[in-house]
Amino acid sequence: MLQKIRWRSLLTGGFFLIIDQFLKWFSLDAWTEKKIGCLGLPPHQNFWCGGWEPFANYGAAFGLPVPNRVIVILTIPALFLIGYLFAKQRPPLNLPLSKGEGIRLFALAILFFGALSNLIDRLAYGYVVDYLRALTGIINLSDILIVLGLLFFLFGKGIPLPTKSGSE
Repeated sequence: MLQKIRWRSLLTGGFFLIIDQFLKWFSLDAWTEKKIGCLGLPPHQNFWCGGWEPFANYGAAFGLPVPNRVIVILTIPALFLIGYLFAKQRPPLNLPLSKGEGIRLFALAILFFGALSNLIDRLAYGYVVDYLRALTGIINLSDILIVLGLLFFLFGKGIPLPTKSGSE
């Protein structure tokens, strides 16, 4: 059971990585209209609706002015730590999965792939490509994966998972 959850988590995270990278490429190279809002308004005039607006994010989260080199240097060991936690995550003494074990694996996988997607951008372009206008900021799918991964990892203990007695 644990191996199934591990593989499903990896496949789901990898799928989101591919989708995010495609949307980033699409926003930079293929999309002809660079700013699209809803209700016929440009994104910057429509606070609640959001929209599509490619943006080169040279800073860290929330626009904090951190040099790209520092972010890359900190991201690489963080990815190794997340990978290590993912590989070592298992029930103690091979007992059946508890309610939170599977959700923690999923959380680590989407956190890893979200951070990896942003790292790929930083290495390829020197910045992260954001494209979804949400309220007053511009984000991407990787940002959503990172936030959800952290939330699920920290607070996702109460979601029940089906278990088979005697199997992993």
